[in-house]
Amino acid sequence: MRKAVAACAGVLALGVLGAAVAPGGQDDKVQLRYRFEKGQKFRLAVQFTAVAKMEQIPEVLRGLLGEKPLDIRFEGLLESEVREVGEDGRAALEGKWRTMKAKGSVTMSEFDYEYDSEKPEADKGRKKERPPDEMPMVNIEENLRTLARETLRISVDPSGRVRMRDGGGGGAEGMGDFLEQVLSLNGLMGPFPKDPVGRGDSWKGDDKIMLPGVGAMLGITVRSENRVESQEKVGDRDCALIQSKFTVGGEGERKDDPNNAVPLQLKTTGEGEGKTWFCAREGMVARSRNSLTARFSLGGIPDPNGGGDVEVKGTLKIDQSHELK
Repeated sequence: MRKAVAACAGVLALGVLGAAVAPGGQDDKVQLRYRFEKGQKFRLAVQFTAVAKMEQIPEVLRGLLGEKPLDIRFEGLLESEVREVGEDGRAALEGKWRTMKAKGSVTMSEFDYEYDSEKPEADKGRKKERPPDEMPMVNIEENLRTLARETLRISVDPSGRVRMRDGGGGGAEGMGDFLEQVLSLNGLMGPFPKDPVGRGDSWKGDDKIMLPGVGAMLGITVRSENRVESQEKVGDRDCALIQSKFTVGGEGERKDDPNNAVPLQLKTTGEGEGKTWFCAREGMVARSRNSLTARFSLGGIPDPNGGGDVEVKGTLKIDQSHELK
């Protein structure tokens, strides 16, 4: 289960904004950059849902894909601390999950996992086993259990680019891409712009989410149009609101993997929207909400019975949110 779809997205740009967007006027432009200080501690509440529903499945693939080859519902509370800050502003963070819930399936491998650091008895899974003569299940719950118990090591640059360090998700195999998407405080807009912005200013961005496909990982590029709109309250805090419009379209690319030799072709169309709030007084990301709906067709899949390639079609929906506690 990777950067689920984007599956998946996005981290933990758990940082303090060096400057928040000012209330208005061309003279109030500021440069959006995350600024970190060694020893800072944060709590990040995240929710991530990614569901792919199939509309066209060749008969030969029905036993492999099912009507929902991707159904991920994840929520958690991550506690983190800034360990180091480089001269270029890039921060090294370490985090531990306080709580985690994950339920769903990936290519018919089901999982249902719950964790609470203060309640060891809540560390449990309710995976449904499949008959031994069918394709073996991906051990998703074991990866989630590893993820919940080990330390996450994360790198965040001043523009919001997030990368997992030291092998990714705390030792959980294949979780790095998924976590980079789920924990991204910039949502699906990509990194912040290089130039200063003020109310009414807009910029373009892009991000990539990864989808687990049939025997390969597939990348989808999400393009964004972002605009500083207004001031809004988040609780009792005054925040600047950035609104984003997302589009996808074109052909994804297969991620190189010696274990996945099938050259799949992914074509997509779709759109979505997002909102991100920044607290000017505190210089901090307060909240983010993102959603995306994409229609896709996946071709280049060899027919096991011969006779040429087959194609599948479906719809993917991603909802992602976070709130900095």
